Amino acid sequence: MSVRAPNQFEGAVGTGVFRVLGAVLLAAVVVALFVPREPNIPYDHAWVWAGFGGFAALWLVLVAVRRRLVTSRAVRWLGRRAGWASVVVTLLGTAACLVVALNLVYPVGWDAKAMSNLGSRLAQGPAPLFYYRYLSRYSNQVPFAAVSRMSFELHGMLGWDQRTVFAVINALCVGVSLQSTYVVVRRLRGVLAGLAAQVAGIALIALSPWVTVPYTDIVTLPWPILATALALTAASRSSRVATVALGVAAIAALTVGYVLKTTPVATMAGALALGAVVLVSLVRQPRRAAAVGVVLLVSAGAFLGVSSGVKTGLSEASGLELARVDTSRTPPLSWWIAMGMTPTYGNTVRYGAYNAQMVASTVHLDPAQLASWSDNALDQRLHELGPSGYATFAANKLTWNLGDGMFWAWGEGSDASTPVPRHGPLTSWVVSWSHPLGSHYAVRAGLTQGLWLVVLLTAGLGLVVRPYRRDVALVVASVAAIVLFTLVFQGRSRYLLVYAPLFVALAASVVPVGRSGLLGPARLALSGLRPRTAGRARL
Repeated sequence: MSVRAPNQFEGAVGTGVFRVLGAVLLAAVVVALFVPREPNIPYDHAWVWAGFGGFAALWLVLVAVRRRLVTSRAVRWLGRRAGWASVVVTLLGTAACLVVALNLVYPVGWDAKAMSNLGSRLAQGPAPLFYYRYLSRYSNQVPFAAVSRMSFELHGMLGWDQRTVFAVINALCVGVSLQSTYVVVRRLRGVLAGLAAQVAGIALIALSPWVTVPYTDIVTLPWPILATALALTAASRSSRVATVALGVAAIAALTVGYVLKTTPVATMAGALALGAVVLVSLVRQPRRAAAVGVVLLVSAGAFLGVSSGVKTGLSEASGLELARVDTSRTPPLSWWIAMGMTPTYGNTVRYGAYNAQMVASTVHLDPAQLASWSDNALDQRLHELGPSGYATFAANKLTWNLGDGMFWAWGEGSDASTPVPRHGPLTSWVVSWSHPLGSHYAVRAGLTQGLWLVVLLTAGLGLVVRPYRRDVALVVASVAAIVLFTLVFQGRSRYLLVYAPLFVALAASVVPVGRSGLLGPARLALSGLRPRTAGRARL
């Protein structure tokens, strides 16, 4: 992917997308600070402001002293060894994640419990009818059943319990995400920005309460950011063989994520949209346009073909009797869109999240009745809202989803009120700041929220002022696509967790400091540290 100056059409469209997404992210920050749309557990906003102010102040201090820092011996030394340093940071983040995951194991409810129990049943024999009814309604869960079954089988082989196995799997996934984040940011901005992005990733993701949950979120986490890292690496290779191989690997990584959880389709949709803009911009260069068109067609075909193969392979590996999964009972898109437009009310307002009433009203309908009910519900909801009402609802939903740096932690089922059994000497300490019943949870949640808002602020400001670049546009396309996905369909901020590494990578790549690197201008080119596109790292 060339990053040279695009033609006027691509530049205009790309810049427009940058500016719009930047404005959306900045609006989310303003709303979260001043008129928050609270998630499942309302924040203590004194701590949110403390976290926001503290991390913003740290950013400003780094800006103020960036020239001294970037010329210091310590930073020069670190810059030369940034690749190894990134591995060390990844290992530390993975270890921290494992500590949290192992010490925070608790009896999960909701779908996570159903899928965990299904995995253990499949490892021991046929699954009861209940699970086939569940999977018929949520057929996208079938491939994940293979992962759940594998975790139970590993439990038998290793002598660990099933949740310990899954904690290790989650920690490995977080480790891949952290290292992939470094690779992306290093190529887009520089090595110091890459290391800073890893540290933010540890705070937001590796220490998240989600890392202990045996469900699709964390096992899907590494695939979109890994696919992005592979794609950017492919674009910088001079060898066509290497470029094609890395491109195929990127598509394969993305298909694995898509099969495990639907949301990674946003990255593919964003990449294809970017490719379409590039294609249209080359209308006066038929040979190049034809080449881009072939790449787009082959990529889309490969994504569909590989995802079908991966889905089939995992589904068969699950041990389920697949003929008993009646996919005609899976709700149509109109059902998910209608739910995504319906607020629910409890301790906080939920804009288009899971709606138990809609589920209860449709669970016993046959396929034809379900399709008709869903279409009617969508039409009725559109009529009730009208254009202005939907605009208001959409604005609330966008800021509600984007404005939660804990990503709906403890918001599913009765998890928030479920005590955590003691697993070891660190359990009480981890619970004290990671569980809603812990004495320091409000402080931790508020500070984490403050950091997340600084990430959004940095990304938003950078997108508003930075010029369009095609390589950065690949990350922008993914982030914009997942924002649209969570706006249109049923969801909540948990659905953004999988894309948290890309949000962090975007912020680190466009941070409005200097002309190139996080801590100083590229022109310093310290000790021969050149842009990655020239074959060497940069600060």
